[in-house]
Amino acid sequence: MFEWSSSIKVAYCVDLPIPDLLSPFRRTFSKVATKYCHNITACNSKTKLVFGPEHVAFVDGFPRREYGAIHIKFYVVFPYKTVLASKQPRPLLSRAVLSGESPLLD
Repeated sequence: MFEWSSSIKVAYCVDLPIPDLLSPFRRTFSKVATKYCHNITACNSKTKLVFGPEHVAFVDGFPRREYGAIHIKFYVVFPYKTVLASKQPRPLLSRAVLSGESPLLD
């Protein structure tokens, strides 16, 4: 997973069903992650990584509509057989957050 989080604003048709937004979001963000991780130091990787839409996963309960906007909470999983330059000492997200027992943000 990435060691950072961010927020983005995206223009979209307010009548667009959420499922129709998810596939383009995954495709686009996987391209962003691939471009970011071509700097192997940034991703703590020994090789350049290539991400696909299947590496972008949504946190349970998201995306959802709130106050006229779509809120998306997601995480990116490293591709299978990724070799890291140094060992990650612990998960970047706590077990409570990963299991859905605790909110990602308070």
